[in-house]
Amino acid sequence: GGSSGLAAMPYCSLAAHWQCYQDKDPVGQTVEVVANANLGTHSIAALKGTWTVGPQEEGETGGLRRTVTESYKRLEYGGAPQGGNSVERKLAVTYAGKAVKICRKPAKVVDGKGEVKEGEGVYVYLKKKGADVQGQIQQWMEKDVPGAAASKKPRWETAPGKGGGDSQSMLRD
Repeated sequence: GGSSGLAAMPYCSLAAHWQCYQDKDPVGQTVEVVANANLGTHSIAALKGTWTVGPQEEGETGGLRRTVTESYKRLEYGGAPQGGNSVERKLAVTYAGKAVKICRKPAKVVDGKGEVKEGEGVYVYLKKKGADVQGQIQQWMEKDVPGAAASKKPRWETAPGKGGGDSQSMLRD
């Protein structure tokens, strides 16, 4: 279901995922593209909140690590706020050079309903410029959803003839 959990909705899946830590509000933001195979559309889910870095500590396998706690108080889906959902994630973070961040969920996670779940998964992030990410999001929004049950094109664009035709030609068909 992605970090937002919205990709776990019926007929949905996670298509893409980006994350940004910055010095301005919101200081922590995760953006996901959610594919809906029933509607044949992609939508944007955005988590907005804060993040903090914990003290350096010894990891489970002996090495040193730091834990980042992400606290998202605002969830948006398709540009609309989703009420009552907050997400907190604790991640062990490792940097592999200046351009690669690897996050693991070693600890328990509290979901938006206040339920504690075991951490799972690995996230690998490549450092990108904001304009490049915006371009990638736009590309995802324009892509067809694989296995989609519905066409994104209006019926008049899929009518027989050259590119759909006008209303008179549709009446003749």
